[in-house]
This record gives sequence, C-alpha cells and structure tokens, in this order.
Amino acid sequence: MLLTAAGLATLYIVSRFTPVIGKVNYPHNESDRIANYHTIQEQNIDDLLPKYTDANGEEQNLVNVEDCYLPQNATRKDGHGDLVTLTAIDMSNTNDINLVCVNTEIIGIYATPASVYLHATDHQYNADETKHTSMIHKFSIDGQTVEYVASGALNGKFGWQSPNLRFSEQGEYLRVVTTAGSRGAAKGFDHRLNVLTQQGNELTLVAQLPNETNDKPIGKVNSFGKVLEDVKAVRFYDKKAYVVTFETTDPLYP
Repeated sequence: MLLTAAGLATLYIVSRFTPVIGKVNYPHNESDRIANYHTIQEQNIDDLLPKYTDANGEEQNLVNVEDCYLPQNATRKDGHGDLVTLTAIDMSNTNDINLVCVNTEIIGIYATPASVYLHATDHQYNADETKHTSMIHKFSIDGQTVEYVASGALNGKFGWQSPNLRFSEQGEYLRVVTTAGSRGAAKGFDHRLNVLTQQGNELTLVAQLPNETNDKPIGKVNSFGKVLEDVKAVRFYDKKAYVVTFETTDPLYP
C-alpha cells in the first residue's frame, strides 16, 4: 500500500515471517520432544527474526525482539509460529524505516488511509459442528508513524472470498460481516453484521444484526427455518451494507 500526501510518499508493507529450525523433527515420544526443546533453546534469537538487505548490501534484522507485541495473557508456553510486521518506509529516504511487530497469525488485511486491520480465524472442531472465533488487530498509520492500538474477537469467520470487502471503517466505527455455522450444520448459516468501536486497547462490539429487536436472519430462510445461503459479496455505501447471499447446490442432485 502506497499513500501520498503533500508530494511525499510512504510505502506500507505487511509481511509475515515464519522461522524454520532444520533440526526439529516431528516427535514420536517424550524423548523426541525433549530433544526438540533443547534444540530450540540453543538457537540464536537473531536466526529466528526476519531480515532485510540495506542499500549497502548488508543484511540487517528487520525487528528487535524487545519490540514485538505478544498476546496479553500469553505465558512462556504460548505463542504463534509467525511474526507479523507492519513497516512504513519513507520513499524519499528509504533508510527511514519505522515498524511494529506482533507475534500472531493473520489470514487477511483490510486497510484505510488511517488504519490497517489484520484478521485471522481460529477453527475449533467437535463432533457436532465447527466453531469459529475471529480475531481483529487494529493499527494506526500516519506518515512514518505506525502503532498497534487495539484488538477484538467475534464469533464466526470472514470467509475465503474477498474477506476484506466484509470490512468497512466509518468514523470511529468498524463494520464487519461474520458467518458462523455451515450449510450442513444443525442451524445452517448464521450471518451477522457487527459494529465495533475502540475502547482503550479493545475493539468492543456495540451493535449487531440480527438481534433481539430485529431478529430477521441475513439470507433466505427455508421451510425448516434454516439459512442455507452463504455470503457471496458485501459492499458498504455510506450508512448501508449490501449483503449478497446465495445457496450453492450440486446441479446433479435435487
């Protein structure tokens, strides 16, 4: 993403780095797990950080380990395999680099001139149906300044088809469409329009459709009271959200 203002340009890059330790193998027993643990502990931390090559052709660490954010409730036993970095580069002086680093998983990005939102979904499987919990991380951008500001969680997922179009920032609010359930689940799909706002370092849910007052589902309800139509497209215009749903069926079966 390249933003310009008053003749100046700043390039924003979202990158994800997954370190690889060659001597760590899939453990088959407790002895293997202990061996992997010691192998990881013996690694130089610099070998586990993303790198870049400067104008002089010298390799540099992109981030400092002390500057990366971790989940608030994380312990020494928690963590993700990825380091996600949001970098701002002054195009008139490419040595001028500012960034913020987060130890998290991401599967998508939504950006505005003032904010960048990174999101991912945790899939929890059980015997009945899959439960999805989605995380959203908000960053502010202003010229060379990039800052982490807030995170939030929602039930449901954002889908695989252009999930960034399910997001819309308007003023102090973030509007986003989520989907829980599935066509084969007991209750079918449960699509929701969520409105969040930043309160401290949390993205807090302040409104949602459907709700107790306006309980009409998003999508057509069949004779069994289920929504079998998935979200195919979302567009936001001013204060309205247009959600297109469609039931995908196998043409060879009734």
